[in-house]
Amino acid sequence: MKADNNHEIQFEKNNFNIAIAASRYNFQITEKLVNGALDFLKIYNQNTKETEIFWVSGAFELPLLCKNIFQIKKPDGIIAIGAVIKGDTPHFEYISNQCARGIMSISLEVSKPISFGVLTTENYQQAIDRTGEKTANKGYEAAMSLWESLSLFKNNL
Repeated sequence: MKADNNHEIQFEKNNFNIAIAASRYNFQITEKLVNGALDFLKIYNQNTKETEIFWVSGAFELPLLCKNIFQIKKPDGIIAIGAVIKGDTPHFEYISNQCARGIMSISLEVSKPISFGVLTTENYQQAIDRTGEKTANKGYEAAMSLWESLSLFKNNL
């Protein structure tokens, strides 16, 4: 039995203005994630040709990029894409934690969704696996997550 207060997302084509913020660090990974996000948008977003992709050097720079994209371009939402791969130092923890914290902070500040398509993996092979070669492409999934949030906000809130 379906409750009256249950809001389910129907995947329908829409005209959302979506931007992609991506890290060039580990480009061989992030490029595949961006392409996965674009694959999802080609199916559901009528504005795919207008989707802008903004590149920064690394995942640490993504939160500020997202903030500036919202201020200047005013999209409905952003797909944040990056790949932080664990090394021999605690640098991995600092970058991944601050990236996640910064992206969440910006999303709450502007009251608009940012999907977290930033991989945080133990090794390079795990990152490759998440680009769609062995499992689902996490860029595609990040685009789907953003789409669900935007649809919910548009239709039910």
